[in-house]
Amino acid sequence: MTQSLYTSSAELYNKVLFSETFRLLEETLENDKMDENEKKPLSAFLKEAEVKIVWREEEKTKVGRGMITNDDNNFVYLKGEKGTVIVNKKDIIAIKQ
Repeated sequence: MTQSLYTSSAELYNKVLFSETFRLLEETLENDKMDENEKKPLSAFLKEAEVKIVWREEEKTKVGRGMITNDDNNFVYLKGEKGTVIVNKKDIIAIKQ
């Protein structure tokens, strides 16, 4: 009898844990849907973070390291040790934080 009570408690705990995890997942997905509707600038997500941006320029692949200071519909402004680089968003291959 003790074994079955322990099993029932474990099963109940797992059900509660699963339902809470599922609820949090649904809440997160709902928040993500709301975030998709809002157009936040890239600089808002990577504020005060060192990043590496890889982009193509003519026939070459370029890499810039620094902080994203601003961005608009077409360009990202990357400020690094050597100055500020303005990169077209269409040319960006990757951004790594």
